[in-house]
Amino acid sequence: MKFLTPDARFGATLESLLARRERAAMHEGVGFGKDVLSRELLTGLMRYIAPEASILEVDAGPGHLTRALITRGATVTALEPSPLFVRDLRGVQEHAGSDKLSVVEGFTEALDQDARFDSALVSFPARRGVGLLAQVNELAPLISSKILVVLPDDGSLDWAYLSRACALEGFHVTTEFHIDTNHDKISEMKRAVLIVIEKTPNYRDLRLDGVWELEARTIHVPYPVPRGAATRLVRYFRAGGDRAVFITTEPIGINRLYGNLRTAAHRIARDEVTVRRVDDGVQLMLIPKND
Repeated sequence: MKFLTPDARFGATLESLLARRERAAMHEGVGFGKDVLSRELLTGLMRYIAPEASILEVDAGPGHLTRALITRGATVTALEPSPLFVRDLRGVQEHAGSDKLSVVEGFTEALDQDARFDSALVSFPARRGVGLLAQVNELAPLISSKILVVLPDDGSLDWAYLSRACALEGFHVTTEFHIDTNHDKISEMKRAVLIVIEKTPNYRDLRLDGVWELEARTIHVPYPVPRGAATRLVRYFRAGGDRAVFITTEPIGINRLYGNLRTAAHRIARDEVTVRRVDDGVQLMLIPKND
């Protein structure tokens, strides 16, 4: 089997993914992932995990969901690129036993190419954007049933892009939102998206180009970017009623446009609009309002 190594087309190289993961491990430690981990998410997730199933957990982090899988009765292979998180997983392994938990440091290509599992769980993914499509392509041949992907409901459209792309290529896709309703303020609620990607006899490899669009409005800005364009775009977005827009320009000008949009959003739409650099463009997204 030939694994797809992340590269610039997918938004990040292996080196940049590892560096990002290491920063998360250093700054958040064992608290990584707890901002989306709730009783509602665990209950919803475990409905798809059969007791005694063999599970490949990808990007397992410090092991919060790993423990839940083992308690469910599953046999888990935890795959994690960060040495700091691997250390935490080794602690979980000491408690659970090596017959219930195997720990592998690295990305998908670090697995034995003959390895096979009932299902895969991508718990707190290192990859985002188009990299998630590459990851599903890597995992599909390794599993017999389904791939479960947990994403934070942080205002990005990764969940929608991934669900749509998988459905177009013949997978059966279910998307669930799990919200911790123990808090009155929206800003304090733990919110996660659970995507269930089931293999069917007719599924195809995901196309990694040309499928990352949605019905969200796309605006192309000519290069060189006109003076004041970022300010006008942010004001237009605030007034237009869209939840998100995708803004593109020529590749040579995308980084400068991103910086200008961030400055404009901070100046005239702070706490209303967030700016995110993705793939070959920039997303403007509305921030959910608090009560």
